[in-house]
Amino acid sequence: MLEFLLFIIAYLLYLPLTLINFLLVRNKGYFRDSAVTLDKLANREFRTLWNKILIKWDGYDFGNSNETISSVLGKNIQNET
Repeated sequence: MLEFLLFIIAYLLYLPLTLINFLLVRNKGYFRDSAVTLDKLANREFRTLWNKILIKWDGYDFGNSNETISSVLGKNIQNET
């Protein structure tokens, strides 16, 4: 139960902390970089879901935390999987 509570707290703090951090950083590419980071996280975090619904059984698997969802999808499109 404690783990779930910590998850909810972290999830709720993410957006407000991101906006505060942006005001401090003031970098043009900040939101793009953050979007790529979230994309990589979603590739890793939801790998089981993506592997079951988006690719064939012999396709290139989701789950590499250094790769975006679109990269994996592109490889599967090229491989027709």
